[in-house]
Amino acid sequence: AGLATNAMEVFSKLATGDHVLRLGDPSNWNGTDSVIADTALPNIKTTAINYQHQYDAREVTFLGTGPAQIYVQTVDQKGIDRTSYSNAESTLQFDVKMHEYPSKSVNLGAHCEYPCLSEVKLTSVMNSLPTESWKTIKVPLACFSGLDFTKINTPFLLYTEGTAHFDLGNIRWVPKSVDAAAD
Repeated sequence: AGLATNAMEVFSKLATGDHVLRLGDPSNWNGTDSVIADTALPNIKTTAINYQHQYDAREVTFLGTGPAQIYVQTVDQKGIDRTSYSNAESTLQFDVKMHEYPSKSVNLGAHCEYPCLSEVKLTSVMNSLPTESWKTIKVPLACFSGLDFTKINTPFLLYTEGTAHFDLGNIRWVPKSVDAAAD
């Protein structure tokens, strides 16, 4: 599979259109596309906002009325071989601007055609961010244990059952971006 050399932009001003941003909750776990108009399900809503380009980010509100997720998925929900990214010491990176910290646990995940998935806890990271300021979160792909990189269809997913309010943009997989460990 070789080594990836370029970032895979999945939701940003540079995204290629291979992926779509979706919302899910018990009313529709198959996903509702987050479009420029306000998009809402019973437990989550998004509004298109400007970040680095017109309408290239979303204001995300988890309402706390039940489980919900926001995720980026291949348009046809089919998996794609992304082994070159796991081989290249890549990270999943995304930019957030916190407005309201999560009231319950938040999981960051990636899927390799459900039910194949892997998640990491993100709550403490989100709660450590300053409010009202864009910050980049970086998670090494190596943290997603058990993920089958030969069939990735959802390279980004945030899930919580509580409240949270933040802006989200510039979601990407970036090769050769794992920071050296501190001694």
